[in-house]
Amino acid sequence: MKRGILGGTFDPPHIAHLIAGEASYRQLGLDLVSFVPAGDPWQKSDSSVSSAEHRWQMTLLSVDPIPYFVADDLEIRRAGPTYTVETVEAFPDDELVLILGADAALGIRSWHRWQELHEGNRDPPEVGYQKIIVGADFSDHSIAALAKARKSATRATGSA
Repeated sequence: MKRGILGGTFDPPHIAHLIAGEASYRQLGLDLVSFVPAGDPWQKSDSSVSSAEHRWQMTLLSVDPIPYFVADDLEIRRAGPTYTVETVEAFPDDELVLILGADAALGIRSWHRWQELHEGNRDPPEVGYQKIIVGADFSDHSIAALAKARKSATRATGSA
């Protein structure tokens, strides 16, 4: 199965999450897009975040009407901080596409074991998945291009 994984705090899930999932589904020929709310979003430990159960329920409601979208509580059930690299390891039989927005891609180097998510990694973990990153290859050039594109989009829409 070719599965897209779109993770995040989802506090709340919003239209941009659904658009990213839909665009990835259509453009990359995915069979399914899994929306995975973070159980313990360690990068947001200094901010107020809704309870994991509340964010889980919002995610369920958001994806329910779309048959190729599923909400996955894998990270909600996991104790302690949740890391994307451990989430992708939970799908050893699937061809995976990690769906990232520009904000997540710009901060990728702060992620736990982020190098293992790089599609060009020559020494992947011992699991059977392909790593494809939508929106970034983690090079300085790509991250700078994403930052420029994000600034341009912000100026065009007038939003922050």
